[in-house]
Parts: sequence; structure tokens; C-alpha cells
Amino acid sequence: DPTGTWTSRTSSFGTTSMIDVAYDGSTNFVAVGYSGKLATATDPTSTWTQRTSSFGTDAILGVDYDGSSTWVAVADVGKLATATDPTSTWTQRTSSFGSTTINGISYGNGVWVACGNSGKLATASDPTGTWTQRTSSFGADTVYLAKYANSIWVAVGAGNKIATATDPTGTWTQRTNPFTSTYVRSIDYGHGMWVA
Repeated sequence: DPTGTWTSRTSSFGTTSMIDVAYDGSTNFVAVGYSGKLATATDPTSTWTQRTSSFGTDAILGVDYDGSSTWVAVADVGKLATATDPTSTWTQRTSSFGSTTINGISYGNGVWVACGNSGKLATASDPTGTWTQRTSSFGADTVYLAKYANSIWVAVGAGNKIATATDPTGTWTQRTNPFTSTYVRSIDYGHGMWVA
């Protein structure tokens, strides 16, 4: 119950910052963070085990699961890796970001969307294959994360920008919002409402 008591657990990250966490809905929780750290747990209240991430010492900034077979993690300097078993091998892929930092990764409606610095946003139907850069409508502003729910994608970023798209491979439209020159770092949907 998130309105009740939160209990601190031993994460295996030591003093290293943890950035993101994802769950496959049945078996594995995956947490990622700075210094290339990636840990998994079957029970998040118990043991978290550090895994070999293939990111070296680069900060891992996002992780997500497609609900059936594939995990994707993204990081500094344009790195993107995939795994079918997050406790085992993570394979580096060509991301199309060059050396630009990738801040977030999300899956929805058959498409992966990766978001990065300098207004970069890329999509892929198969994350182990080709990633295609798209026009994000963020200009040169950082895109932090995109999420899909209720038949629409929503992306957020620097410069108080929020954009929507029904098809992430097509047009992203900037929306009026109340953030006024503030970085919008995250977005999520639940119970009929989007929260940024």
C-alpha cells in the first residue's frame, strides 16, 4: 500500500545512484543506475543481485520490458542493450543515437520508443534490429521519456515540453502545459488520468 509504510531494502547498489526500475509482471524486477550497474530480484523485499550489464561504467538511465520476451536498457553515449533473460547476457545494439545520451525507453502497442538529448527520439518494432530517428517536435531540447496508454503516446522533456502522438513513428504535437520553463522528467498513466 503506497499510502502506508515504505520499508528500506538492501539494493546491492551501495552508494551508487539508482535511476529506474521495471517489472516483467511475473518473475523479475530489474533496477539500473550509474556506473553501469544493473541488478535483478525475484522478490524486491529480499536479495538484489548485480548482473553484468555490458554497459561498462556508463550510467544506465532506463529499462523496460515488452510483456512477452525482451528487455531493453539505455544509457549514456548512445548505448542500448537487449536481453531475453535479464539475469544473463545483455547484448549491445546499434541505437541510431550516435554518442548522444539516451534518457528513457518504453514499449507500447508493438513499438519501442527511445528518448534522448538534443531532441532525439527513435522507434523500433524489433529492438535488436534497426532504430529509426523520428522528428520529435522538441527541437534541441532533451526528451526524457515517452509512455503509451489509452491509445496515445505522451513524451516529456526539457523546456517544459510535453508532446503527444497516436503513432510514434509519425507526427508529435506539442501541448500546452503548466510547467513554465521546468524540466518534465517523467510521465505515467493510471485510473483514467495522465500524471507528469
